[in-house]
Amino acid sequence: MPWRRLVLAAIMLAMLPSTARAHPHVWITVTAQLVFAPDHTLSELRYVWLFDPAYSAYAVLGLNKNHDGNITPQDLQNTSIINTEAFMEARYFTFVSSAGSEVAIKGASDYALGYDSGRLSLSFRLHLRDPVAAGQGFVIKIYDPTFFVSLTLAGAQDAITAIDLPAGCTLAISRPESLVDAQRAIPDEIFLAMRGNATYGEKYAVEARMACTPGK
Repeated sequence: MPWRRLVLAAIMLAMLPSTARAHPHVWITVTAQLVFAPDHTLSELRYVWLFDPAYSAYAVLGLNKNHDGNITPQDLQNTSIINTEAFMEARYFTFVSSAGSEVAIKGASDYALGYDSGRLSLSFRLHLRDPVAAGQGFVIKIYDPTFFVSLTLAGAQDAITAIDLPAGCTLAISRPESLVDAQRAIPDEIFLAMRGNATYGEKYAVEARMACTPGK
């Protein structure tokens, strides 16, 4: 999978000898905004992903043209860090459902990279193929099914917010039961023995659940 190839070198930087390899390999701290249109439909999410220091160090290798240790916006321009095909294949780690049906992802736009205090950030707009009416309710889950990448919310209570939230609607945010467990390294040999590596990550999904008062 392109995403896994993208982070392979980061793994090599971060891990101990091969017998100590562990899941997850990359950590992303997430903040998000859900954007509602005037007709009370959800059509896009605005994301900011903050990558862990090990992945960040790999991603910016060779970008500092001045060799002064500082990564500038100019250094980040015209780089291959953003692999849109890989992100799309991974569904941007975002799974939306409404009325029991999956809501397709159309794609993303307005990518912007940042770098501060040794950590790379990526902001972008994620577009749904078909807008979802707030009144019918929906659930957004943020996770990597294979648990190769760990996605957790930023510490603030407003890590996920809504822009123009319709009247009579509430947004409930659920974090994984144990962030300690979600961050815990699972030895590869044990993880593979579970034979559940295609779905294990959902256990640690971040959830945003919309509910509206009938008639609103």
